[in-house]
Amino acid sequence: MAQNRFSRGIAERQEVIAAPRGRESNRAAFSLLSNRGDALESPQTIQTDQAPSPTGPFVQARRVGSLLFIAGQRGIDPDSGELVERTIEARARRTFENLKAIAEAAGGSLATFVSTVVYVRDMDAHRPTINRLYEEYFGPNLPTRTIVEVSRLNQDDIVEIEAVVMIPARKPSLRAPRAQEAAPTISRRPDPPRSRRRRCSRAPRSDRPPGSSNCTDRTPPEASACRRAGDGAC
Repeated sequence: MAQNRFSRGIAERQEVIAAPRGRESNRAAFSLLSNRGDALESPQTIQTDQAPSPTGPFVQARRVGSLLFIAGQRGIDPDSGELVERTIEARARRTFENLKAIAEAAGGSLATFVSTVVYVRDMDAHRPTINRLYEEYFGPNLPTRTIVEVSRLNQDDIVEIEAVVMIPARKPSLRAPRAQEAAPTISRRPDPPRSRRRRCSRAPRSDRPPGSSNCTDRTPPEASACRRAGDGAC
């Protein structure tokens, strides 16, 4: 059942599910969620060699529709698979580079980051460097951010960042379509006009009045005259 309401002059539409008792309520809610789920796209795994391989049973990122969900990245060099120098500057910069590589592999960029969650070991010591690198990498397109101090990270690391990125829709190609090749023209000579022949009767000459012809002229005046043969054929 649909209901309309007005909020600040803007009409809003809400769907209200009638809530019958017992199992019927569960079936109604499950049916609605199933129908909405049919319109969603299946998640797509994103994997690139420009970022470190996962250190556990997870993937670098998953894309659903136009949103990309990037797993927590740390200061691991993708070539060696080892953590870089143990300074917040080196670890955080390598972390941002890994996030950038995964986003670009999915068709995004630093300008399309929507949100991040930053985990640090020491808020007072690490937050100023995170703020500076945040502005350096994202510039005027700053995504939202939550920063949390934690007691421990994997491999006793000092920083980890996860992110949500919007993947822009692909623009249609602006190339002009290829002109279709014209079909070869076959020249055909017009058929010559058929000369309409005169129809002649086969009556014997003795049955015709003197000076008459046994041919009925069926040709236009400009056509050739009927040949008069001695045997009566035209």
